[in-house]
Amino acid sequence: MEDMFMTKPMIIAIDDDELILNMLRRMLERAGYSVRLFPDGESALQAITSDPEAFAAIVCDWHMPGIWGHEVYQRSKPHLRDRPFILFTSEPEPFHNAHPTVATEIHVLNKNPAQLIDLLHTLLTS
Repeated sequence: MEDMFMTKPMIIAIDDDELILNMLRRMLERAGYSVRLFPDGESALQAITSDPEAFAAIVCDWHMPGIWGHEVYQRSKPHLRDRPFILFTSEPEPFHNAHPTVATEIHVLNKNPAQLIDLLHTLLTS
């Protein structure tokens, strides 16, 4: 029997679209994760750098006002250690073409909720 006091892995979700953020929250919570939502990269970076041990993975949109997803990755990279960074975008192919080096360091995933849950489960349980 699973210990009811076990801490759920915390996922940071970053997207400027409130509907996407709410969908991510519901989906990730149903999959057994805790979730912190951020509407922009700057506020997420403050949380990541102030308490890098608090999260298990980051799920981030690519196109956002202010700093874009690949910039969030670059600036959070020193704090990630071995934690996964997943770029959750509707444009994975253009991202690979525009940022081939970064694309080899992170997981770039089309905005498909089922694939995201599968990838997180694989990354966090291996």
